[in-house]
Amino acid sequence: MGYSCTQAADNMLGLIRHTFSNGKYSNGLAIKGKTYFYEIGREHADGHITGTLFENISHAGFPDQEYARSAGHFSIGVDGQILRFPRITRNQMIALRLKFIDLSQSNPQLLSSYSHGAI
Repeated sequence: MGYSCTQAADNMLGLIRHTFSNGKYSNGLAIKGKTYFYEIGREHADGHITGTLFENISHAGFPDQEYARSAGHFSIGVDGQILRFPRITRNQMIALRLKFIDLSQSNPQLLSSYSHGAI
């Protein structure tokens, strides 16, 4: 059984993943020169998405060993609106929303492909 959410919320998470992909993992992000990964939280009856963003860190002297610490929680509304996403600036959220609206109207197949990992 899979995770249930609205298509709009899933498409926005896919757009975030496409925009900030670290090119290494499907849930990996590169924001402001640092690498992160996210974990999706529990399902919500209304279909919004919540989860936690983790920052990859390494200790001096052990560059081959990575650890993670929580960078905060994120929330994407049922309509695809980013309600909260740590490390992404307000201007970046606005740009993502405008891109989301544009792709929803001009190329919904491309937008949907981002949420399925086909970049």
